[in-house]
Amino acid sequence: RSTKKMARHLVIVALVWCCLSIDATEISNDRTLMNIFTVMGDDKAVCNDGTSPKYYFSEGDSNSWLIYLEGGGWCYDETTCANRYIKSNDLMSSLNYSDTITKTGVFSNNPKNSPVSSATKVFIKYCSSDGWGGDVGSDNEEWDTFGWSFRGRRIIDATIKQLQSNHGLGSTSASVVFGGTSAGGRGAMFSIDRVTNNLQLSSPLLSIVGLLDSPYWLDIQPLYSSLMPMQNQTDQIRLLGNISGSNILDQQCQSEHASELWKCLYGQYRIPYLKTKYLMYAASFDAYQLGQLVGHTPVSDEEILYAESFAAMTQSLLNTLPNAMTSPSASIYSQACYNHAITPTVLFDITKSNDGLSQNDALSYVLSNNSSKSPLKDIDNCTSFICGSGCLL
Repeated sequence: RSTKKMARHLVIVALVWCCLSIDATEISNDRTLMNIFTVMGDDKAVCNDGTSPKYYFSEGDSNSWLIYLEGGGWCYDETTCANRYIKSNDLMSSLNYSDTITKTGVFSNNPKNSPVSSATKVFIKYCSSDGWGGDVGSDNEEWDTFGWSFRGRRIIDATIKQLQSNHGLGSTSASVVFGGTSAGGRGAMFSIDRVTNNLQLSSPLLSIVGLLDSPYWLDIQPLYSSLMPMQNQTDQIRLLGNISGSNILDQQCQSEHASELWKCLYGQYRIPYLKTKYLMYAASFDAYQLGQLVGHTPVSDEEILYAESFAAMTQSLLNTLPNAMTSPSASIYSQACYNHAITPTVLFDITKSNDGLSQNDALSYVLSNNSSKSPLKDIDNCTSFICGSGCLL
């Protein structure tokens, strides 16, 4: 058994090393150079520490837009927020942001690597620690926020308005991909219907598609009782950040889960209520969720069995999920890989499903103009740990 455990550990280390090595040696001319802008127009739209939020922008085709929310977890109480400020300051403050960044993956400027390579691209920095849903200030007398502001919802809305007024979003008919990864994927999940409604009120010719990378959290208890359940984390940030209202939690979801409103921020329960056309990526062995549920990369026999049970549950729910959709155009893509949030990395076009499709292929399919195409459903149906044939092993 110890030999098996060591072999599994080495395989996982090799996979992580491989992914990091690819990212470190990316071809520079594949990356999009983006310049920083300050979000203005709403004095309450601020980062956790009160600094002004920022976004990075690259002008491209005015008929094609990519608007993308950065990921990066969250904090949900005094201790986790204090630790986050020390360890991940740029996820709570904009003070140290660089003037320019370069992005790859879905941001690639190579048409072979991304279907939105020529688009006007926007990368909204995450500094609110609330999954992009909060709306409470540090000076609110009714909420004890431990001195932090949680204004993710306002940051999204203020940025969208600035893109309209300063960058021409909506001035012509255009295709807009609105999404994000990890916490940004969850933020896009419960913001996309609001963003779509607001945009189409002023710009009815815009066609909007969601790109939801890794938002699909499962209602499952951690393997070890010492770990904080993700359900509890979600409810605590809902209360701490004042994440409320039908434009975040969805009116129907609130009605059906009135006694457990955290479910309206939780992928397993929230996805079925979405109305805007979207593509969701959800790995069978989601590395972030398993890290939260196991405490580290699964290695022992017990942990591997837990991960395989997690994968079986993910695949079962995803295979039945489209039947519950309110959206007639909901596409699902799931690799049986141990990964998470790979749309902004070179793995976007490298890792494949068992059917041979990459995330790049999946998004290309969804964005194609052939209205006769049915929504995509590409789910690897195998549950042995990292059993996908295209996982770079």
